[in-house]
Amino acid sequence: MDIQLTEQMNVLFENASIGIGLTAIEGQILAANEALLAMTGYTEDEIVGRNVVEVYADPEQRSVLLERLSVSEVVKDFGAML
Repeated sequence: MDIQLTEQMNVLFENASIGIGLTAIEGQILAANEALLAMTGYTEDEIVGRNVVEVYADPEQRSVLLERLSVSEVVKDFGAML
């Protein structure tokens, strides 16, 4: 993983049973945990660097998420279908 996380965040990220991906605001995937890799079928090398819109079932969800983030720093209960 190329990005720096605190040790506690790294343990949570790596061991979560749900898929978690970290992206740049522009959409570039920076990291994906094992659960997300299993969900998408990609390897880490295949997914890192792609635009997250490529793995959304409905790419419009990205726009909705960014709109919500522009109003608030926190978005809760927003699931994205892959």
